[in-house]
Amino acid sequence: MKNLLLILVFFTCFSTKADCSSSGISYWPNDKIQKNGFLIVTGYANSQTIILNLNKKYPIYLKSKNEKIRLLVKEIYVGDFNLTQVVVIAEKELTSGDIYEMVIENLADYQQNEYKRYDSAIRSFVAPIWKTESRQDNLKPTWISKPREQNKIFESYGCGPEMFVSFSLSILEAPERIVRAKMKDIESGKTTTFYVEIENSTISIGHGMCSGGFKFGKSSLYEIEFDLVDSSGNVCSWEESPIVFEKPTFENRRKK
Repeated sequence: MKNLLLILVFFTCFSTKADCSSSGISYWPNDKIQKNGFLIVTGYANSQTIILNLNKKYPIYLKSKNEKIRLLVKEIYVGDFNLTQVVVIAEKELTSGDIYEMVIENLADYQQNEYKRYDSAIRSFVAPIWKTESRQDNLKPTWISKPREQNKIFESYGCGPEMFVSFSLSILEAPERIVRAKMKDIESGKTTTFYVEIENSTISIGHGMCSGGFKFGKSSLYEIEFDLVDSSGNVCSWEESPIVFEKPTFENRRKK
């Protein structure tokens, strides 16, 4: 995800002043959660090890003032470039209106801040929290119009290029929506599935300088499908032919 929280140790790449973090974990949705406890957890760089070992080495759960509820891993997606995702669901229904804090156990001292959010007001890391919605939506999300290719971005940086293909889309508002994208390299047949957040009615497929769910190979042509998913985990599956597109190239760089 482009707005992934990047934290902890920084290192400087060659040739330009460009920094990449070495770890970090982000979440979707951000502040409200449905009663079934549907969450997408994304680990960056070194934090991918934590993501892949949730409920193995690292128990994960939500806790409120009155209860502690285990989170079950339902889906795992390994991105192409420094990102790994899991979908977790609460073991039992959350209580409406309660505030839940996420806890990941057995982290080493140096890992303690990796799953937390940075609160600039208090200049400290705090455990992520969500407030439970009063009702759970059981209706599938709906497209107003399916994604269409909008533009391509290619930008060179010290650690490598930023490459994105943007697709515009229109969906019904409320509750929150996210897209599960499945991209296929037409030449090699390699496929990658990853959740992508919607930003300003746009989905960006590709990667930044430091990370991304999708990375383009030697092939020029790719195809993609989009499932629309809401914050309750309801899915509107893609039922049309895949969208075929060309990868970004140096010719798509921003004009100075």
